[in-house]
Amino acid sequence: MANKPKKKQAAARKAAPKQDTDLGKRASISTIRYWAIGAAVVGGGGYWFANDVQATMREHNLSRLGQGVPTVVQIHDPSYPQCTALQRTARSAMSGFDETELVFLVANINTEEGRAIATANGVGNVTLVLFDGEGRRREIIHGPSTKAQLEAAFANHLQRLAGS
Repeated sequence: MANKPKKKQAAARKAAPKQDTDLGKRASISTIRYWAIGAAVVGGGGYWFANDVQATMREHNLSRLGQGVPTVVQIHDPSYPQCTALQRTARSAMSGFDETELVFLVANINTEEGRAIATANGVGNVTLVLFDGEGRRREIIHGPSTKAQLEAAFANHLQRLAGS
């Protein structure tokens, strides 16, 4: 009978390493899963950030003015909260228009090019200047506006251009 407890102990020792191995595998799989999820989140964030930077660069490319597509140019001072609010509202209003029919650009008055556009059109910040496809000023919208007001103004601008 003395052999029976030794056999049980030996069997328990053999089973213990298997449990430790199973726990080790689970921990490894769990760690790999968390790293994979983290990589996907970081990759998705990087993709979104890259697209956002590209869109911002396109908006600040003022050489696009007068290239055949009617354009809305915001005279913008990034340090002025009303300019930032107008920019968000204008971007939102532009979501209903395709970039082949109406382009949105930002003229930062802290740059030489942005100041030149503001000065040439006699306007200050918190202003939208609407141009035809050849780059001729057609309308000026001063001050903050709602999304609905801007959508209507942009649609009217395109209708007037189509009628002329």
